[in-house]
Amino acid sequence: MTAAVSAMRWSGVCPDLVDPGYLLDAGTLASLPIVPLSLKLPIVGITEILRDLRASEVGNDMMTVNFLTQSLQYGYIVQSYFNIPDALPANCFVQPRTTLEVSGIITILAQGDCKFAIKGGGHMLPVGSNGIIDGVTVDLRQMRSTIMSTDNQTAYVQAGAKWGEVYNVLLPLGYAVPGGRAADVGVAGLTLGGGNSFFTGRFGFTCDNVKNFEIVLADGTITNANAEHNPDLYKALKGGGAGNFGIVTRFDFTTFKLGLLWGGVAFYDFKDLYQMFQPFVEFTANTVDSPYGSLHV
Repeated sequence: MTAAVSAMRWSGVCPDLVDPGYLLDAGTLASLPIVPLSLKLPIVGITEILRDLRASEVGNDMMTVNFLTQSLQYGYIVQSYFNIPDALPANCFVQPRTTLEVSGIITILAQGDCKFAIKGGGHMLPVGSNGIIDGVTVDLRQMRSTIMSTDNQTAYVQAGAKWGEVYNVLLPLGYAVPGGRAADVGVAGLTLGGGNSFFTGRFGFTCDNVKNFEIVLADGTITNANAEHNPDLYKALKGGGAGNFGIVTRFDFTTFKLGLLWGGVAFYDFKDLYQMFQPFVEFTANTVDSPYGSLHV
């Protein structure tokens, strides 16, 4: 038997906003053989998941996943979480390297009715937001590149990136996007949750600056969501798309020219806490008068 994976829509690594991509024959994936389940380490990549997650198919019963979790790689992924208690003990972590691999993984997991979770940067605090027990955690950290368009107007950012990695690419070019306020914050969680930045007064939330989402749908289809193509999905992903509608694999952000940034931290005695409330309320209520200002408590 061979894994039955149909042709998928594929939009390329860093395309301009064209609708919606082109068909890529997935025959190579479909030709991979099924072999007995024997993996003793967490799987990494599409080759292993196609080979092993479908290995126990018997009749109409799809895959059974029962990977051992004791390995250096498994431990390394667990330690990569910002809040270690969030690192729920999944049966295994899968680390795709491309959008096509994400599509193949989701296709197989969906066919097997296997529970799974998605991990981007691993910074989200609520337990269960980026991990799972008795299932598979798809870890996107191998997909973390940032590419600037030739006209410097668009930053193509993969979903496994953290904001510090994005800024390391954009700032030397003199540009930025309204992203996270800490380097270790993940791009995906912040953006799909709305996203507050130092530039919210000027540009709105982080999600407001996404011109296109590349996303893998529940059936493995790879497509784009923007103002012209899948506009309803495009709107839904802005603040409400943290895993509810598919797996976003790339964000195409509108960039802006960054000048000098002045900022600092002020400390006050806790006994003065209530005296600080009113100035904070007044500033927040009048941000339209100070679009370049940003205050965080």
